[in-house]
Amino acid sequence: MPHQSFQTEQTGLGLYGHHIDKEAIRNITENVQNLPLVHKQLKILENFGRRLKYIQPLYIRDAKGIFPEQYINQFELKSVVVVPVYLSSSNKLLGAAILDQGPWQYFKIDKDTFLALIKFGQSAGEILAKYDKERKSGKKWHFSPRELEVLKLLAEGASTFEAAIEMHLSEYTVRDYVSAIMQKMNVKNRTEAVAKAIREGLI
Repeated sequence: MPHQSFQTEQTGLGLYGHHIDKEAIRNITENVQNLPLVHKQLKILENFGRRLKYIQPLYIRDAKGIFPEQYINQFELKSVVVVPVYLSSSNKLLGAAILDQGPWQYFKIDKDTFLALIKFGQSAGEILAKYDKERKSGKKWHFSPRELEVLKLLAEGASTFEAAIEMHLSEYTVRDYVSAIMQKMNVKNRTEAVAKAIREGLI
């Protein structure tokens, strides 16, 4: 993190940062694929991780020569840990979080820290995947909470009559919801609507 006149502050549950320059961090636009050595090692870890239950963090003792010099100087990097952010269900790599110990400090990592970083990578991956799914679904169709509830009930095999009872609505109202859903999704029947919703990860 940049060594400037900023106070230590909490950045998340149990996570603290020292001398954080949030603006400088937001301005980082580097793609991990532009860091060949890091990208290559992450891909190796991803392939290896498929045989395990996790993708382990990557410890880089000396960031010089691996990261762009502008970041080395700006954030006063010595050693860093690259934490893979991934989907634990498939061990699919989504990205990475780069952590340092402080200005020109070597990163001290013990067993507890190592396990915490693995959990962080898993949790961050699940959150990102969920957000991405919601974002993509939201772009395609805009459903009301009631319409989503109808879709879920239809996916469970409920008829319009059964869905009406479950939702404490009239059957006519549920039919209106079904018609609206089919129109939004541009499908011919409720079976196609359910299949499409499942395929897109909407339900």
